[in-house]
Amino acid sequence: MIRTKPEDTLLHDARMGAKVASLRMKNQNANRLSCRLLTGRTVVLSISLWVTIPIHAQKETQNPDELIRYLTYQTDRPDKHGMTTGASGAFSCGPALGEARDNRALTKTLVDLGPPAVPAVEAALDTFEARGSRAEVAREAGWLLLAYGRLKGPASYPRLARMRTNPDLEYSASAFDAALALAFGFTSYLSQEQAARSYRDHICVDRDGGSSFGPKPCTASEHERPVKSFHCDRGNEPRDSLDRLILAWQAGNRVSVEASMGPAARSALEGALKRRSWGTLQRELGSNTLGRKAAMGYRLDVAGRWSEPGETLEQDRRRTTLADSSTRFTIDTQFFRGSGEACGTAKLSFVGVPESGWFMNGIPCQPVPGPVEYVINNSDVLGLLQLVFDCMRN
Repeated sequence: MIRTKPEDTLLHDARMGAKVASLRMKNQNANRLSCRLLTGRTVVLSISLWVTIPIHAQKETQNPDELIRYLTYQTDRPDKHGMTTGASGAFSCGPALGEARDNRALTKTLVDLGPPAVPAVEAALDTFEARGSRAEVAREAGWLLLAYGRLKGPASYPRLARMRTNPDLEYSASAFDAALALAFGFTSYLSQEQAARSYRDHICVDRDGGSSFGPKPCTASEHERPVKSFHCDRGNEPRDSLDRLILAWQAGNRVSVEASMGPAARSALEGALKRRSWGTLQRELGSNTLGRKAAMGYRLDVAGRWSEPGETLEQDRRRTTLADSSTRFTIDTQFFRGSGEACGTAKLSFVGVPESGWFMNGIPCQPVPGPVEYVINNSDVLGLLQLVFDCMRN
């Protein structure tokens, strides 16, 4: 059931935040996995780094300016994990997780300074807004955005929204969305910029197993595969399919939209497409009429980390445990406009299925079951997509 209701007062919870880092790479095995998602000769993975290992901050200081300079490698911070010396093309979860763990601890130290840290964070963001990728703080700007969202809460929205639509900062779309998820206490915050950057491209696999990744649509002789996320330190969660459904729908990526659906939802979509084309359906539901400023958020009403942003800046994370460990369940979900006002609710049905496309040891033979993913299985999925459009229209 999907309901749209008048704008309510949002009860903000500024305890939670998110850090999203997206990497594209070739032929990469990830630590802690025995399988990998094969897209032909090229492996394209969107890596979200969620880390929960508690450590102490590496820089003991009460001076926020000094702490920011240390966090952003402007002083004597050592490159402990080899993440700042230039990319060699190889990726390993271990160094990336270690770097994120240290950055988390430093950011938490900065946030714990409270309001006195705000001017220093704002000054650092001033340089990022003015100089973009050339700013000294650019490499770790995502953590500064998280700090700002945590320190200011919903009051951070005007500035973050302004920066988010700066063309020179579009490459940081997911970082702005993460900071706004933190500011509002949403499970996810999703913008039109993130949709365009994450799902405008296509993964095309030819008959010989070769693959390409880019904006050019796949030809009739190629097989298109959905864009999916891989997480170094957690399994799939309901948010992953819901995020992909919303973002891929906004970007017009039909293959990724369908990959987010279970049998009931897909049957409803197929029924709708018998009466009109994909383009017509998008026009009817308004997905191709939204501007660059469009954004929305949602919060899953379930205990534990499934309801939280991926990054909370906290040491302990409480796991989500379903009462019956069922692979079929329903979660009440609150949806919000990009500016934070409530815009509707939905009972989202999820079904757990083996993730498709996994091959043992990367060898293109018989596919083996991959990690379970939780896909959207609402028979009224068109109503859900209409609600998404209504909330995106800020």
